[in-house]
Amino acid sequence: MQRTESDCLNCCLSELLNIPYEEIPPFWKVWKNGIMEKPTKEECDEYDKQLYSWLNEMGYILISINVKYDPDKDCIELPCMSKKSFRCIGTLRKKERFFSHAVILDVYDGNIYMQDPKENSDYSIEDITYIDFILKDISKENEKCISLNTK
Repeated sequence: MQRTESDCLNCCLSELLNIPYEEIPPFWKVWKNGIMEKPTKEECDEYDKQLYSWLNEMGYILISINVKYDPDKDCIELPCMSKKSFRCIGTLRKKERFFSHAVILDVYDGNIYMQDPKENSDYSIEDITYIDFILKDISKENEKCISLNTK
């Protein structure tokens, strides 16, 4: 569960990466008063810089895919869907709010299930705008493979 009004991403990272919450930097503190209300470009850039730098240090990369809810089909269509089950982070936004919200998404059997770290949240699957995949960075391992294969 969220501990502050702005730490939803930290809660999701803790759950998804199985890292204690306390070991994840408080990224939300870049926002004025710790709340993402009308952030400046500099604040957004600093937030991204801190997040991507930390993920890189931890050996991960983040890939975001823009998605849209289709009310006619009552679903979100992903560009491609694995038959395997997976977990990722959903970024949600309501039209009347500037700030976004992060949740864990469990995808299996062709369905998306949302785990919201915010108690009594009014967000739903219709509010998902991005799906963020956190992948293990294997570039260092690939460098070893490449160097072994070139001899």
